[in-house]
Amino acid sequence: MNSKKRPEGPKRNNIEGNTKTERWKQLSEKERYKIEGFFEQGLTPARIAALLGRSKRTIERERTLGLVKQKRMNPSYKKYEPLCLAETVYKAGAAQRRHDENAANKGRGLKIGR
Repeated sequence: MNSKKRPEGPKRNNIEGNTKTERWKQLSEKERYKIEGFFEQGLTPARIAALLGRSKRTIERERTLGLVKQKRMNPSYKKYEPLCLAETVYKAGAAQRRHDENAANKGRGLKIGR
């Protein structure tokens, strides 16, 4: 018999890069709004990750989850330029909504219609 205990649940390394493990923790809505503010300030995902104590990859994944297309008026509108410009920005509300939808859809499917 093996007397070693197995760790419970997924683990991850912490920021300092040592072997200390801790449990996975999902981003909160408050953290998503902080991320939105940091992106508006022009910070990189690596810098945001350092500020929040998260992985750079977590911030990159979160950014793709919350990207939305936003239209705004073209300030230098001329005859042959488009009236509206479309830009892709991160919005915490959209990211939280997608997170909630994904959380509601996970799990076993219905037995009906098999």
